[in-house]
Amino acid sequence: KWTIVQDFSSSRSYEWTPTQAGNYKIWVDVKDSMGTMKSKEISYVVTEAALNLSQIKVDKASPKEVGTPIKITPEVSGGTGNLQYKYWIWFDGKWTIVQDFSNSS
Repeated sequence: KWTIVQDFSSSRSYEWTPTQAGNYKIWVDVKDSMGTMKSKEISYVVTEAALNLSQIKVDKASPKEVGTPIKITPEVSGGTGNLQYKYWIWFDGKWTIVQDFSNSS
């Protein structure tokens, strides 16, 4: 389905921000003051933003005493929609889930 995103204007450019991934077509009409018009169409692919987990930060340097709360914050970029986080802790030879998937980072 075609949608006009900018009607005839003297502006030479239009800034488009796609909101979903998919295959698009872009069509541009150009006309001069005599009414002569030229048109062109191109295909354009928009992909999902790649999810990247670059590092895990903690608010206190190791080592710490038993009972000291430690805030864990992942450095995340990209992804689409609401991100969910799951946290595991390795101790005494096994992994334990300390927070299952949640919107809370």
